[in-house]
Amino acid sequence: MSIVFKITNLALMLGAFVIITLSSAAYAEGSNATMPEGWEEWPIISSGAIPSNDKPISEDLPSIVQETFKMYNWVNEGHGTAYNVRVNPAQDAGYKNGGEYEDISTAVLELTDIGVILVTEHLMDEPVYGAYTIDGKDMGAAHPSLAPEACLNCHSGYAEICVKGVCTSKK
Repeated sequence: MSIVFKITNLALMLGAFVIITLSSAAYAEGSNATMPEGWEEWPIISSGAIPSNDKPISEDLPSIVQETFKMYNWVNEGHGTAYNVRVNPAQDAGYKNGGEYEDISTAVLELTDIGVILVTEHLMDEPVYGAYTIDGKDMGAAHPSLAPEACLNCHSGYAEICVKGVCTSKK
């Protein structure tokens, strides 16, 4: 083997190691949003159920709903879960108007059957995300779909529905 071949292979291996290490570190960090206090008292503005992973997802549903069902139908051993969407009353005006949010927790998606909440918080007018058990254990690194980056990718990808990082049918 030539020295150039050996150096090229070493560089590729080191590059792959760095990429894996950095992506693993980002995934392992957990939630970016804080666990909101008193979220259980926030009003429920919508409820529903994520179907089990053996049920077909209707193509008549909005694409963001289909994506959400695909992203989370693995929970509860593949049986899906009921959910509630709760909005912090202090963020109600921003939610209703699709506008300005204070630098506090904004909303949660409560996955009721598994006792997990997905949190959207605003800091400096930007959304950040997290996942917690209802008793406060950070779950942001427990599964790729719970990582803040997964939330950001989906919420950003549906910017027409997810205004300032909060998904709503209200504009």
